[in-house]
Amino acid sequence: MPSKESYLAYFLAISAILFLLQWFVYRQLKKVVVRDFPDRSALIVRIARITFFVMNIPVAFLFFRRQINAQLPVLTNILLVPYTIWQGLMIVWTLILVPIVVWELTSKRLRNLRRRRT
Repeated sequence: MPSKESYLAYFLAISAILFLLQWFVYRQLKKVVVRDFPDRSALIVRIARITFFVMNIPVAFLFFRRQINAQLPVLTNILLVPYTIWQGLMIVWTLILVPIVVWELTSKRLRNLRRRRT
């Protein structure tokens, strides 16, 4: 059976990976919102930032689950079902956005390379 330290290491590694995926999606969302809605972008970005923060609160619940004395099945259903859906959406958006960002970066680099040659 794995030790508590290995569980902690895996938990922190997976949490870091999910955080990076969400940061990537948030940065792309912010870029699009600022570009397309310059007059309302501050409010929309603030709402998105709060939403991303609130949807990650269950990570703290997972980390401190053993110290919580509430009814765990009910609390788990209330917190983890939306969190699981949120993480699924973040993974899907990452799968959609990564090829687009890679295409934009490669086309931008190719344009810069062509300009330097001429």
